[in-house]
Amino acid sequence: MTTTWTDSHLDRMREKMDPFADEAAAGLIAVRDLRQAMQLLHFLARNDAAVDVSVNGVSLPPVLQNYFEDLSHFQFTKEEKGILDRASEIFAKYGPVITGVLGVRSLLKQYAHTKATNVLRMTTLLTEHVDRRITETFQFVLDVMQKGWYRPNMRGIRSIQKLRLIHALIRHRILNGMTPESQGSWDPAWGQPINQEDMIFANQTFSVEVVDGMAQGGFPLSEQDREIFIQAWVLIGKALGVDASLEPGSYSEAAALQQKIYERQFTMPNSNGPPLARALVKFLRDVMPFEADEKSIMTIIKYFDGVENYKILEDNLQLPLGESHPKLISHLHQKVGILETGDHVEGLNKMTKKELQDGTYPDPVRSKIMEIFMTKVLRTVFRHKRGSKSTSFQIDDALADRWGLPGNEGIPAPKEPPIDGEKKKHPIMEFFYKIGTWLMGLVVKFRELFAGKA
Repeated sequence: MTTTWTDSHLDRMREKMDPFADEAAAGLIAVRDLRQAMQLLHFLARNDAAVDVSVNGVSLPPVLQNYFEDLSHFQFTKEEKGILDRASEIFAKYGPVITGVLGVRSLLKQYAHTKATNVLRMTTLLTEHVDRRITETFQFVLDVMQKGWYRPNMRGIRSIQKLRLIHALIRHRILNGMTPESQGSWDPAWGQPINQEDMIFANQTFSVEVVDGMAQGGFPLSEQDREIFIQAWVLIGKALGVDASLEPGSYSEAAALQQKIYERQFTMPNSNGPPLARALVKFLRDVMPFEADEKSIMTIIKYFDGVENYKILEDNLQLPLGESHPKLISHLHQKVGILETGDHVEGLNKMTKKELQDGTYPDPVRSKIMEIFMTKVLRTVFRHKRGSKSTSFQIDDALADRWGLPGNEGIPAPKEPPIDGEKKKHPIMEFFYKIGTWLMGLVVKFRELFAGKA
């Protein structure tokens, strides 16, 4: 039986948030001791394993303690754990391609959502800290795609708990008038900030859009693996607090739900989408393993998005897709020279001169060149970000070795302090500090309110 989602149901979901995380955020905001509040934020930002309820004199408020100790969202059956582990194996095999699809397809779809992007605008994150926002997205995917991430000693649980709490704190910030006056107030017509429809929409840009982008780019999953990957993200969505009524039972249901949301929310005018897209294009240019111009980025975007998405990209995000190279693989191989000594592509030396001139690469050759390219992009991202003061990656050693990422055998570590050194900072730490500034203002506002009632 196929599940369908009506407009009326999705409208109701736009008014529903995440009560479990919202209650925890309220407990954090209710802390009257500003010093303790800042200590709590610092504690939450720097700890990745299980939460000790009292560390260095910092005690979690009971509601926040309950939030971190309640692992009911992570109680998966043996069958569900098998799905998650198989999805992790798929990610291990295609990780560089998947992260590439996230950058040139998934995030762009998120930016086309007119109402949801108001959250970024009102919190001044539309064009601020762009690199960190993008790399934190990659870090989250790395955390929940690691095999066995659902075990208490792994990063996945904490990563999900933190993301839910951050979203709840953002909701409090917006709904309590703690955003810059220049950004105006939240319009109830948008629904609640980071509501349930927006949550499943974002979740499925990591599942539906990824498998579709992989297929478009020459890396189609088998039907069985496609279903497993979708169901793995359904389980991740459940852990993130997505309402059970929005859980699809198959790829076809997930794709239908996502398309329904696109039809509802990819509206015009969209003043937030274009600046977000431009910032992403700049980020992509910066992390390419060659001197990339905008035409190169447009070519990569077109390659993984396909003709059916051109209108959204051009109209809603104002991307100049017409300014691109005619054939990406030819450009990478013959113009950029992405292949180096040691990069073996079986079948490439058997191509005729005419095939090379025409850019008619056989599918296996085309896919291998793209795989090599995406791996080099990911390596460049890690070289660029690993050890950064604002953002540093943490990744399973086995994956790092498999993909040849910096700091592992064969790749020199960057000169910056290593991520496991004394000055290690979690990618979310700086964002928590930003939240801390408005938290202090919010507490002051509450104090004034209470004083007025006294």
